[in-house]
Amino acid sequence: MRTVLFSIMKTNKTIGVSLYFFTNDLPKDVGEPACWSKGNLQVRHNASKKIKNTSKSMMFNSVEEIPQVLKKALRKENITLVG
Repeated sequence: MRTVLFSIMKTNKTIGVSLYFFTNDLPKDVGEPACWSKGNLQVRHNASKKIKNTSKSMMFNSVEEIPQVLKKALRKENITLVG
């Protein structure tokens, strides 16, 4: 899997999105691994696709918000979803 992922990233044939969930100040009684249901996402820079990553990371407050925040982030980068 690592080789395939590296190969994809090296050729820049994809549009990448970074998705992070917060893990700070979790309740003590929660087991590991664990995270909050909120975090941020950001469209990654890709010069071959003319993505400059001008937008800052965008926050989401629940897992249910991720699709809407993702669409908003893609629109900010002028990325058209097809299909």
